[in-house]
Amino acid sequence: MVNRGNSKDIPGIRMQNRDIHILQELGTVLWMDTPLIQQRHFPSDKTGEATRRRLRLMAANRIIESFDLQVTLRPHEGRMPRFHRLLEFGGELLFDFTGQRPQRIGSSSPPKPHTIQHRAGMGETLLRFEDARRSQSLPESTWYLEYDRNESAAGRAPFHERYSICYSVLDNSGQTRRVWPDALSSLNIPSNGTVWQLALAWEFDRGTETLTQLTEKLEPYDLWTASKGYREQFPNAIEVRVCFVLPSKRRLTSVIEAMKDHPAAPILRFVSFDDFTANRIFSEPIWYDANGQARRILPS
Repeated sequence: MVNRGNSKDIPGIRMQNRDIHILQELGTVLWMDTPLIQQRHFPSDKTGEATRRRLRLMAANRIIESFDLQVTLRPHEGRMPRFHRLLEFGGELLFDFTGQRPQRIGSSSPPKPHTIQHRAGMGETLLRFEDARRSQSLPESTWYLEYDRNESAAGRAPFHERYSICYSVLDNSGQTRRVWPDALSSLNIPSNGTVWQLALAWEFDRGTETLTQLTEKLEPYDLWTASKGYREQFPNAIEVRVCFVLPSKRRLTSVIEAMKDHPAAPILRFVSFDDFTANRIFSEPIWYDANGQARRILPS
């Protein structure tokens, strides 16, 4: 990180390097909850109070915005989850310190609670994947998230024109179908003096959709893959995988059973969120194919 000083005074808060790292991550994924920020940036804070105090201070100075959810499906007891997003002032501070503008800033009204949790889950997936990529010294990946805007599109344009990874495809009957992953990223793998690029379409599942709803996504994906629609973002990608990140091994088994005979099965990969950790993503066979076989994501 290019640092323009170790601290900077603004009314009510002296910014620290740790604060800048938090803002950088919020500027990458937009939504993070308090436990994730504590885990990543306050590892010695056993009670979480220091984390909460720092986040309250940043929120009070309009660097970030914080939301207490009133509705959640989380089964564990304890505090209701609090989520945080970067504000415009925080983005300006980030540019002052690093010379780089954040990719994503919260500006509109916050979405519904289940949407916040879903986007934060996809954001944590991105952060874990990037931790793993850096640990393997792999080339940088590019990420598009579900609601990243196509800045050249008119405000009333169709969804597939307004959003970078919302695609319109035609099925065999001429009906328009929509492909809209939760994220789309590249994985760049050095091999024999060149770089082999894989496109990854991500589906983050919280277990709130039925198996039928999940399976209905596959035919549009199959059409999109056949037309190589992923090359709109990644012209050099030679293959694509659709990665389902699932909340448990039980859910993983059920989803595989529902999808194993679909024509799109060869491009599908399934992984449980518990297994999806930085030290395992690239080094262990945690990715299941539609036959239920565990694989590594990198070639042996």
